[in-house]
Amino acid sequence: MQPFSDRPSDEDLIGYLLNGLDAGERVGLERALAADSDLRQRLEDLSELLLPIESLKGDVYEPDHTLVERTMELIEVYDRPSNKPAPQPVVAGLSAVVEAAHRTVRIAWVDSLAVVAAGVTLLCILLPSVWYTREESRRFSCSNNLREIGESLQRFADANPRHQFPKIATQGPMSFAGVYVVKLNEAGLFGSTQWLWCPNNARSSFQISVPSTAQLMNAPSEMQDSWKRFIGGSYAYNLGVLENGIYRTPRSTESDVPILGDMVCEDDIKANLKPVIHGCNITNILYSDGKVRAIKLPSVSPGDQSSQAPTAKTGIESVSIGDPIDHPYLNRSLINAAGLDTNDWCLGPSYRSPLSSR
Repeated sequence: MQPFSDRPSDEDLIGYLLNGLDAGERVGLERALAADSDLRQRLEDLSELLLPIESLKGDVYEPDHTLVERTMELIEVYDRPSNKPAPQPVVAGLSAVVEAAHRTVRIAWVDSLAVVAAGVTLLCILLPSVWYTREESRRFSCSNNLREIGESLQRFADANPRHQFPKIATQGPMSFAGVYVVKLNEAGLFGSTQWLWCPNNARSSFQISVPSTAQLMNAPSEMQDSWKRFIGGSYAYNLGVLENGIYRTPRSTESDVPILGDMVCEDDIKANLKPVIHGCNITNILYSDGKVRAIKLPSVSPGDQSSQAPTAKTGIESVSIGDPIDHPYLNRSLINAAGLDTNDWCLGPSYRSPLSSR
């Protein structure tokens, strides 16, 4: 047999004490004993357990030379063999050794289970805290992205006579929420496209090229569609409102207006599926005062949904809705489109046109 490659078991150690191993096994075991003090201690413990057997050893019994003949004579007395089971030899103290060995195995299993249970308990305690720390770090990075973009938006609004943030066209190639990136870039106010991606988004390493207005207007429709979908990154921009039937974007002088936030799927909101962005149903939103807040999204009742979008200049179509709900990603008609009045603001993904729900 090959020398031991793993730690010898109690069975191997007992075989060693009872001279039941071959030469190769003994050499391998002795090497293991020389290198492992715990193994040597275990060998001593097993040796003490085997003392009852050692105490039975005495002078070697030499049977009488007539034993065979006398035994055969006794066998011939019986016509047939007895049905009684042959008596089993009993060695005093052997049962105690076996019982002790079994108890040792049971103790070893209990120890192993205790170690596994302790490890699982420790993981249950540590993993949530590790996840929470990582999530807080990502939420903080996301907040920093929104603040960086918010500063650029504020400078843009300060330079505008009406203090308006970048306006979204109501139709044509410039009619999508992400167009604010093009306007900030042309004004020399946009720093890095990495600001456009929340660290929790799968496309956070995606590189975006920002076109000029002329490039966007003259690009093929396929390229325009690609820019509309991705140029706003993973953030949703304010879709503006209809004020007296006229569409406009928010002003920096207006208070408590959501300007930019994590992008949330409209279908998930209406189905009351809780998005997991920065925790269950939590999103980061930048407001007109420059502050970023973590907002818990309200629930939406399926019976309150409407499929109609507001229309510019002709006013707001009459829709049947339930109790008003203040949702940063739905207007009062419970669609992702421009707000119905100056108290109704809605954030939309990059590709969203302000006067269309799709």
